[in-house]
Amino acid sequence: MLNIAQKISGTFDYIWMKWPTIFFGVFVRRCIYKMKLGLCGSKVRFGDNVHINGFHNISIGSNTNFMTGSFLYANDGGLITIGKRGSFNHNIHFGGAGGVLTIGDNVLIGPNVVLRVSDHTFEDSGTLIMDQGHSGGKITIGNDVWLAANVVVTSGVTIGNGVVVGAGSVVTEDLPEMSVCVGAPAKPIKKRTSY
Repeated sequence: MLNIAQKISGTFDYIWMKWPTIFFGVFVRRCIYKMKLGLCGSKVRFGDNVHINGFHNISIGSNTNFMTGSFLYANDGGLITIGKRGSFNHNIHFGGAGGVLTIGDNVLIGPNVVLRVSDHTFEDSGTLIMDQGHSGGKITIGNDVWLAANVVVTSGVTIGNGVVVGAGSVVTEDLPEMSVCVGAPAKPIKKRTSY
C-alpha cells in the first residue's frame, strides 16, 4: 500500500515540477512545496523543472529563487539548509544525499554549479566502484557568497562569508572569508576590500 502511495505522490510531484510558469506554475509550486518541505519561508520561487527529492529534509529561507532545471537531493538521511535571499541560477545541482549541505543568507550561485556532499567509495579494488556505495560528508557555505558559473564544490569544504569563486573553479579545500578565489583547485588570489 505504501508503494502505491509513493508512486501517486511521485506522479503529482512530476506534474507540479513540469507545470508551466506562464500558467501560474510558480504559484502552484510555492503552495505545494511549502506543505512538503521541512521548512519553506515566504516568497520562495521555484521555476519549472526544479527536481526535489527528500522534501522533508530540506529547509529554505524567505525570498529565495530557484531558476529552471535545478536539482535538490536530500534523500538517504541527507539535510539541505538554505538561508534567506538566495538566488540560484539555471541547472544548479545541490546533492545533499547522505550528508549535510548548509548555505547561508544572500548567496548567489551561477548556472551549472555542483555542490555534492557525498562521494563514491572506491577503496576495495576487487569490487566495482558502483557496488561500493557512498560516504556522506558536509559542505558549508557562508553568507554573502558568490559562486560563478560552472563551479564545483566537493565534500568536506567550508566557504567563508563574503567569498567570490570564479567561473569554472573546483573547490576542494576551505576558502577564507572575504577572499576572491579561482582555479582547480580554487585558491585565494586577493582579498575583497571596501572603497
